[in-house]
Amino acid sequence: MNIKRVCCAIITKENKVLIAKRSDEKFKGLWEFPGGKVNKGESDKNCLERELTEELDIKTNTGKIFSEVNFDYPNFSIHLLAYHSEIIEGEPKNLEHLEIKWVDISELSKYKFLEADIPIVNELITIY
Repeated sequence: MNIKRVCCAIITKENKVLIAKRSDEKFKGLWEFPGGKVNKGESDKNCLERELTEELDIKTNTGKIFSEVNFDYPNFSIHLLAYHSEIIEGEPKNLEHLEIKWVDISELSKYKFLEADIPIVNELITIY
């Protein structure tokens, strides 16, 4: 089975984290941490900074890895890498999602996340 390498950003501010609601047909309405697929020959850092510019119109600095998840969906598998990211320019604008919002980390469990993102949600809740 094809394994997709995907990077997502953990962007925090005052005990809140930025989450985004998917607009695509397959996962419409589910929440995720912003990011996307790594292109062939692209580094995780370049992928994440490109995706965040495309999706949210922000410039970011990618920090240390926060979490890694391997998850099998029915038709594909993903290797999801969550990185701490810091906004260095701009305010997040919703360019691709149904909605974006800053959420108290303690309230993340109230949102319906993509299955692959749930271990990251649980880790965030435990640490913060």
